[in-house]
Amino acid sequence: MSGGMKTLRIKSGNDIKLDLPISGDPPPTVTWYKDNKELRNLGRCSIRNTPISTVLKVRGADWTDAGVYTLKISNELGTNKADIKIEVIGPPDPPKGPLTVSDVTAETAVLTWAAPQYDGGAEVMNYVVEKTDSFGVTWVFVNTNVQRNTIRVTGLITDGEYKFRVSAENKFGTGRPIESDVIVAKNPYDIPPSPRDVRILDASGDTVTLAWRPPADDGGSEITGYIVERREKTSRRWVKVNRTPVRKLEIRSQGLVKGLEYEHRVSAVNAAGVGTPSGPTELVEIIDPVDQPTDLKVTEVSRNSVSLKWTRPLSDGGSRIVTYIIERRQMKDAEESWMLCNDSNVQDTNFTVNNLPTDEVTAFRVSARNAAGVVSKPSDSTPPVVLKDEERPPVIQVDPQTKTSQRLQAPESVHLIVSVVGKPRPAISWTKDDVAILKVPGVRVTSTEKSVGPTCELYIASSERVHSGKYVITAENELGTASETLELVVTDRPQPPEDVEVTEITPESATVTWRPPEDDGGSEVTSYVVEKYDFKEKEWTEASRSVRKTPCTVTRLVGGRIYKFGVRAQNMYGVSDRRTTPQMEAKYTFEPPEAPDMPRPIQVSKKEIVLRWNAPPADGGSPVLGYVLEKKTGTSVRWDRVTTDPIATEIYTVPAVEGGEYDFRVAAVNAAGVGKFSVSSGRIVARNIGKPGPPPSVTVLDTTRSSATVRWTQPEDKGGAAIQGYVLEVKDATADWRKCHTCDVIKGCNMTVTGLDPGQEYLFRVSAVNEHGQGEGMETVQSVEAKDRLEPPEADVDPMKTRGTVVHAGETLHLKAGISGRPAPEVTWSIPQEEREGRIAVDTTTKDTQLMVMNCDRTDAGRYVLTLKNSVGAKTVTFNVKVLDSPSAPVNLRVKDANKNVAVLNWDPPEKDGGSLVTHYIVEKREQSRRTWGPVDREVERNSYRVNMVEGNHYYFRVTAVNEYGEGIPAETTTPTLAADPVEVPDPPRILEVTQVTETSIGLSWEKPDWDGGARVETYVIEGLWEGSNSWTFMKNTCQTHVTLMGLDEGMTYSIRVRAQNGAGIGHPAEVEEDIVCRHQGSLPMVDLGML
Repeated sequence: MSGGMKTLRIKSGNDIKLDLPISGDPPPTVTWYKDNKELRNLGRCSIRNTPISTVLKVRGADWTDAGVYTLKISNELGTNKADIKIEVIGPPDPPKGPLTVSDVTAETAVLTWAAPQYDGGAEVMNYVVEKTDSFGVTWVFVNTNVQRNTIRVTGLITDGEYKFRVSAENKFGTGRPIESDVIVAKNPYDIPPSPRDVRILDASGDTVTLAWRPPADDGGSEITGYIVERREKTSRRWVKVNRTPVRKLEIRSQGLVKGLEYEHRVSAVNAAGVGTPSGPTELVEIIDPVDQPTDLKVTEVSRNSVSLKWTRPLSDGGSRIVTYIIERRQMKDAEESWMLCNDSNVQDTNFTVNNLPTDEVTAFRVSARNAAGVVSKPSDSTPPVVLKDEERPPVIQVDPQTKTSQRLQAPESVHLIVSVVGKPRPAISWTKDDVAILKVPGVRVTSTEKSVGPTCELYIASSERVHSGKYVITAENELGTASETLELVVTDRPQPPEDVEVTEITPESATVTWRPPEDDGGSEVTSYVVEKYDFKEKEWTEASRSVRKTPCTVTRLVGGRIYKFGVRAQNMYGVSDRRTTPQMEAKYTFEPPEAPDMPRPIQVSKKEIVLRWNAPPADGGSPVLGYVLEKKTGTSVRWDRVTTDPIATEIYTVPAVEGGEYDFRVAAVNAAGVGKFSVSSGRIVARNIGKPGPPPSVTVLDTTRSSATVRWTQPEDKGGAAIQGYVLEVKDATADWRKCHTCDVIKGCNMTVTGLDPGQEYLFRVSAVNEHGQGEGMETVQSVEAKDRLEPPEADVDPMKTRGTVVHAGETLHLKAGISGRPAPEVTWSIPQEEREGRIAVDTTTKDTQLMVMNCDRTDAGRYVLTLKNSVGAKTVTFNVKVLDSPSAPVNLRVKDANKNVAVLNWDPPEKDGGSLVTHYIVEKREQSRRTWGPVDREVERNSYRVNMVEGNHYYFRVTAVNEYGEGIPAETTTPTLAADPVEVPDPPRILEVTQVTETSIGLSWEKPDWDGGARVETYVIEGLWEGSNSWTFMKNTCQTHVTLMGLDEGMTYSIRVRAQNGAGIGHPAEVEEDIVCRHQGSLPMVDLGML
């Protein structure tokens, strides 16, 4: 049997054909079943069998052919069977009936049905609903995507006859429909009759209130509301008052136009629709009166004209005023009618009547007319007016919206309005602070002629501080002069402070001063903002925000940097622009003084030493405030101050101890600090002055056949004065003392005496000389023979250097040793490593040798050995060098354990710690597909760490040691680590069976192991053991779970086993329970479903 149950899908209407290969010895008998019922060669079903195959065919499949088909094959060795599941797919069956039509109205009907018996092998996605008239000629889609088993069909025509049909639809198509009976679309009730007793309750303004009584009959359905309509008298169209039905028996009809006549009607509404409207109400006219104009005044009179002014009516009658009617009447005849003065619309509340007779006495009145054509009553008439020219002095009237004193903030705009009245017309002029207005920038004045006089306006589009002041307008005619003063105050942020400068600067601070701004912006300056600009940081920062007055000390400067400083003034309106200083360096403006002359003793005794020195040649730009005098005594190398405070003069007496040896130096002090120290005075002995004492020792350092090198030390007693030099004398056994030099004195403390006789013995004597004369001499202890010397090599090395030399990474290592020996020794340096890429240099002379290693790193640490060798002997000196650097790479980095989530890293400390203990380690990781490293932990204190991973990714790891000098060289893993659980060899295969045996072959089958060891099984290894063999032998491998071993020996007995293999190796075997003999055997009947 090949595989489990197979499933086949057959499209509805196609044939089902199952053609299967079979095998068995002897040939098996074949029987087909459907759903456990035997199939026969009848009707649409046909069966054809051969010894090697069987064919089942079902013609024109439909849903009844779906089910489980079973093939059963048998022979005398056994029985086998195979199951095939057939699914017939296609459009679904019709929905289950009946198709019910309910809740029918004149426009809608509700359809209901049940799901189809067979869904066509796929879920029903939706239903398609159609309709047609009673003849069923043309079907029209109602909805093609109905998700439920019911739908409300809308859009029917009243009294129309309809049929409906519904089809189910799945992904394979639309099935056959189910149809309904014929229905008639009509309501089970009628529209209601007209409401009764419709009447007007009230009409006021633009609103009419109506009321009515319900109709006598509701038409069989409850009254749900009423629709009210209105119509203007001259119109034929009815307009709805309410868009939605109202349930009350009363309504207000609003928005009516004054002066028009309206009628209304009402209709009732029920489920059948809107009923018959009532008869119209009586016509109602909408009228609202216009009030008369008021306050009619005569503003100007001439011989031929009169100017009038009035106030608008309180009420415009519900419509805007479109014109005023101006009328006049002569007063000589009280019966004379009023005459119209304007022949066009007047919409302003002022008017000038022209072309009037001179000296006539006339009265005037005004009426208003609105857009509805309603005319108001006339206003009260004016008193009688005599038509003649009128003269009056100028009068200036300030517009009520213009304040005579204004205060505003820049850059607000300014608009001043002034009216001028006067006869004859006055001359107008403007000034600002007694300056003509034309000379003031940004100010514009205009003058507009009106009937009563000019209107003057002053504009400033964007005000500034310069616009503050008193603006005076002057009007002048023959009858007089008038003026009005308008004061304007413009406030703004202040101008920048004046004269900003730095009066004092040091490396840490600067003192900034300034003067208040010339213009405070119209408001008192409340504070100043002091800022600094660091040219290195390239940004302004606030040094102080609220400085009340000058000066201000800016602190936290960095010595040597370049700065500039800024100051801004601040008032209640804001902060001014910045006024800055020139750039300058943060340092003293002066320097410490230069060194004075060497202090010299002008008087020496056993109790005190009097010193004098000269002032320094330059005081550094700041006066010398005093001097610092230092001394050191005896063999001390440390300088100590003689006084706590600076010495004010250039002479000072130092107390001394008799016989004490002193050395002095002096430095000048100014405001910048202590200057450079002078040259030291040299040793001064506190004693009474005289000739110097003898040198303490005289030694012969070296001899040759004709010379001797003599060295001595300075006398302890210098006689109270400086030693000027020494006298060296020599004598042999037969001669007296003689000078060894032609000069008066020798300046140093050693000399090589030449011209000696070989083999002769000599004595030497040295005397010191000061200003008081030559002192007592000191001789060598014993005579010295003039001959060549043989000496073993010696090295003169500072003991501290041999104990340990410390150098920082990047610095130069310098090892030096004095050398001696006769003959001159051969010098050899041994270093820790050879490769230094030209960074090493060795310099050897007759007196010393030195080794230099430039740009040191951790690899230069170790033992450096100096070897001196000549014919007399050898000398070895070892220098222990420590280089302070970051550590070398950790060693032996390895991944100890890893699974799909974590990996455990282990490593050993670096071989070189860089001269400082390793404080911690940095652990990093990167995925194999990426080039950048990501930090995991930067503070690891142990030599192991658990790193989290994402399953399936490959990772590299690296670890870096860190000491106090920084991060060292990282150690990296060389191979990627897979984030996966550890892999083991798989379990044995399951259910190992013999499927076929012939004279030369064996057929096997098995199932996969229960556990694959954590990795996919890659292959199966088949091994055999047969007669004459002592061990299992490889026979074949395969990726399948079945195999046929060919080419075997007939009659041979075989033992067979199978082992699964994965990435971890080959697993344990599964063995066939019994030995197998290769000979002809019958076979179980088999069927192969792999061909389906």
